[in-house]
Amino acid sequence: MRKPKSLIEPIPVDVHLDSWFKAGNAGALGDLVNSQTHRMAEALLKEQARPSRATIGDAEKNSLTHSWYAGYCDAFRDLRRLCHTPKQLPREVFDTNEWTHIS
Repeated sequence: MRKPKSLIEPIPVDVHLDSWFKAGNAGALGDLVNSQTHRMAEALLKEQARPSRATIGDAEKNSLTHSWYAGYCDAFRDLRRLCHTPKQLPREVFDTNEWTHIS
């Protein structure tokens, strides 16, 4: 039995992300992100946003502080990812049998 040909196209890499790495901006951003001033600012923002014992009593305030803290963590992690050019930008094709009935 012949395997059906996949009609799913590869997921395109975002044009802005692709151009970011091709322009060589990763090194310059790495210098900024790893500077002592940026690291101190990052620590200050994360410290101010972190949950504390004072927020445990109020569920809404507690969830907001968790959200802000998670947002800062994600943002700073993403900045660090932009500092390192990947060897190959991801170009994935999802080829699974459960989707072959869609044409």
